[in-house]
Amino acid sequence: MAAESADVAEKREDLMVAHRLTALYGLDELSWNHISARTSQGFLITPGNRHYLDVSENDFSHIIKNAKDGLENETGDIIHSAVYDTRPDVGAVVHTHAPNLTAVACLRDGLQIYDQSGALFHNDVAYYDWHGISLDRAEHELIAAAVKGGAMTLMMRNHGACTFGKTVAEAWVRMYYLERTCQLQLKLLQSGAAIHPAPPTWMAHTARLVQNDYPPGMYEWKPLKRWVLTHFRTRDVSSNELSAQTLPTVGQASGHAPSALPGVAKL
Repeated sequence: MAAESADVAEKREDLMVAHRLTALYGLDELSWNHISARTSQGFLITPGNRHYLDVSENDFSHIIKNAKDGLENETGDIIHSAVYDTRPDVGAVVHTHAPNLTAVACLRDGLQIYDQSGALFHNDVAYYDWHGISLDRAEHELIAAAVKGGAMTLMMRNHGACTFGKTVAEAWVRMYYLERTCQLQLKLLQSGAAIHPAPPTWMAHTARLVQNDYPPGMYEWKPLKRWVLTHFRTRDVSSNELSAQTLPTVGQASGHAPSALPGVAKL
């Protein structure tokens, strides 16, 4: 750690923050799934043997030239290395099985966009067919082929999704909005009411604004990171503190999100 650059140290901190946020917003799945950040030697990734609220800056496995360094979550090496090897524009990857996006990944027609926030994903989503648990090295090439077109979101059918970004901030905030967009889609389907489609011209116009002028994380990450570093920096978060903070999260699963958590909506 002492020999690492300030840049790598900052990425470790951002990864820790992203793991805290993933759990607090109900996007986690126990110790599974993974978040990573590219380094000059390889990439840092979720260790796979800790709860997301228990992950510290020092816990991330440093994958160097595809060699495992204490990696517990083997699927991470296959999925994330495929992206980094294929996409030099990607500096961070978030992979989750969050409930709403996983449900949409199981729908035949996949992600459908109906609202302003969802414009972030307009014409910017790729798909990958499920091949079981990603433990076969042959999947490296299959995933690489799926992401080579440049999309910043990969819907993994019957599995989950990956979001990409130049930074951890961009990739994580994109994942937050993906889960929200999928949640909206499912709510609309459940309503049974006729859906008013977004005008294609305005959807394309809004997508250009959101994707180019307001990239995810530009305005959201700083307050989110400040909040986590103030309230959830250390591992010794008491169960009483968490149980008292019960405002529903995006995934409606965590129960950890306090009422002061930025961006939480009562859905």
